Amino acid sequence: MLANSTIDIEKYFGNLTNTEVGLMSVGNIVGNVFGTMLSAPLYTHLEPKTVLTVALIIQGLTQSVFSFSDIFWVVFPSRFIVGICQAI
Repeated sequence: MLANSTIDIEKYFGNLTNTEVGLMSVGNIVGNVFGTMLSAPLYTHLEPKTVLTVALIIQGLTQSVFSFSDIFWVVFPSRFIVGICQAI
């Protein structure tokens, strides 16, 4: 996350600890790592069109959760799931 967006996120959520800001920053990246590890077995066992369709639907749903929620512990897992779907 860029420094400017971190300031905006802190204003939106209220008082975030440094740990929570760090989790917000790294959630998407860690999700990308897990998604990369999951993608090869998924594409081996399932049709690529099916995998991509499911990943896009899940990504859209979790991004809407991220967009409309103001609860940190709801937003953080949604960023992680979006990271997984982005890697797939």
